[in-house]
Amino acid sequence: VGTNSVRLMVADCQADIRVCATAIDMTRLGEGMGEERMIKPQPLERTSRTAAAFAQQARDLGAESIRMTATSAVREALNRQQVSEALTKAAQVSLEILSGVREAELSYAGAAQDFRQCGQALAVLDIGGGSTELVYESGEGLNKASVQAGAVRLQENPALAAQLPQILSALVSKNLPKPLTLIGVGGTITSLA
Repeated sequence: VGTNSVRLMVADCQADIRVCATAIDMTRLGEGMGEERMIKPQPLERTSRTAAAFAQQARDLGAESIRMTATSAVREALNRQQVSEALTKAAQVSLEILSGVREAELSYAGAAQDFRQCGQALAVLDIGGGSTELVYESGEGLNKASVQAGAVRLQENPALAAQLPQILSALVSKNLPKPLTLIGVGGTITSLA
């Protein structure tokens, strides 16, 4: 459950992972949050309907375990408890709210699997609706960072664009390795592609 979209993936996880079904619905949960950081009733209702439908689709496909996670909009919302309860009730699945660093770790783990053989250091960039994450390999392990700048947040607050260089500089705390393979994930990147 992201700021802009809800995604579903049903997979058969035996010796390897075989994706059985995927879906996406642009519910725009973070729409109109603004500086008050409150998720509004209408976006919550849209997102709850989708969460319920996706959980049921997973059950219909025989899912034995269902996990529902939320990112930037929910973790930053002042009414996150109410939002969490509404989504949990609708989907009949507990909601796990991911920290920005955990979101970055999961993006990296998912994307890096397909690029391990490239022979270069890897970096994964995830431009979401409410946040942007960058994870890259350094000599001391993975550098993981998340900042509060995403596509929806920028669209709803154009004044934030002037602060973008300063905000994004927090993503790189150590020098990026060279050569580097940059992997982009998420809706903003796929829309650009």
